[in-house]
Amino acid sequence: MSASSDAERSDDIRNSLAHPPDLEHIHDNLLDLREDTATQNEVFQAVINNPLHCTEKPTKLFDQAAIPLSLDSLAKISNDQHKQRAIELLRKRHELTWKDSRYCIPATEPSLTWNFTQHYIDMVVCVGRGLGLSMILPPERPHMYEFNCDFRRPQRGFAAKFAQLGFDAKGSLLWIGRCGGEDVWIGWAPTDSLRGESDVEPGTMSGATNLRTEHYRLTVLFFAHVIVQVGHRGVTLFTPYPDLKSEEAFNNSTDVQ
Repeated sequence: MSASSDAERSDDIRNSLAHPPDLEHIHDNLLDLREDTATQNEVFQAVINNPLHCTEKPTKLFDQAAIPLSLDSLAKISNDQHKQRAIELLRKRHELTWKDSRYCIPATEPSLTWNFTQHYIDMVVCVGRGLGLSMILPPERPHMYEFNCDFRRPQRGFAAKFAQLGFDAKGSLLWIGRCGGEDVWIGWAPTDSLRGESDVEPGTMSGATNLRTEHYRLTVLFFAHVIVQVGHRGVTLFTPYPDLKSEEAFNNSTDVQ
């Protein structure tokens, strides 16, 4: 092919792009195909009304009887990297079964550590049924357990309006940190409520819930004593019974913060 022919072909291409052909010069058969295509509105409706919103008869897949498939079988396919078997599963309808599977752990398993950093419940209040710290201590020693103690905010008030504590929260609660993504409070309940003799309405707070200064300092010393007893080397208790009315004596008694 000569150079002049290449130049003429390039000019024809540029002219065709600059001046699209008139529809009158297009063959009638092509015009019929053009007029038979879907309109822009029909395309838009097809995109919006996808199969997820279809209310007509289900597809053949949903008409099939569900075949039971155990969770252990899926785990074996994954561990063996059996790709062909995995693809074959997509061709039929299956119902996943997990009862008696070794990959399912009961919610009551002691080794589980629950973390409620995200939930969609307006308020969750868990109250111990007796004396002690069992509400924040796991029955075993899971490696995921974490309790962040913080005794530096004695002024923080308890604000759960409808919590069923079993006693008037006035001057009885201290925020001591977070565990499992939730706030932890220690409450000093009256003796009557521990005996079940108190009949207090939920959310009863006749005054500020903060502990008195002496009561707060006594609580901190109690925790310092407990932590020292379990052998934690990061806490020291110099004086178990300091003068609770003296801030200096209290500060010199322990390094718990």
